[in-house]
Amino acid sequence: MMSEICLQWSPEHGPRRKLTITPTDSGWAKIAAVWDGSQWHETSYDLIQAPTISAPDHADENPTPRILETLIEQINHTWDSDTPQVLAFDSPNPIVIAARDEILRSYSARSTCWQPIEKPALEPLIRDHGLPSVTPLAETPYSRSQLERGEPNGR
Repeated sequence: MMSEICLQWSPEHGPRRKLTITPTDSGWAKIAAVWDGSQWHETSYDLIQAPTISAPDHADENPTPRILETLIEQINHTWDSDTPQVLAFDSPNPIVIAARDEILRSYSARSTCWQPIEKPALEPLIRDHGLPSVTPLAETPYSRSQLERGEPNGR
């Protein structure tokens, strides 16, 4: 009997995806999953029969997706540097996440001031736009002053 087969890819927009074909007691299962930055979430499970695989001229690899926690660690303690790093989501209205004193704050073109954001609140953004990239703030359409302007919720 064949062992588990796994295919992972990053679509042009959205989070990393995974398709796994795995043996079961009654045949095979096809399991689709989406990466949320920390773990895989199963999106579908179907029983299938007699799968076949063809991948000419392709070297086998088992890539591990980037982990959100690692990305956050990369931007921590950079705010006060000459080149602060932010998490940048690839979206029509770019969204950036900065870490100031290890507190995450978000900003986008629709913002009037920065907003605090907790790690769990990043999951919907990841589902919609894929994992963010670590980017120098200067390479985004925003400035340090925009991410420091005002207090959220009128405080």
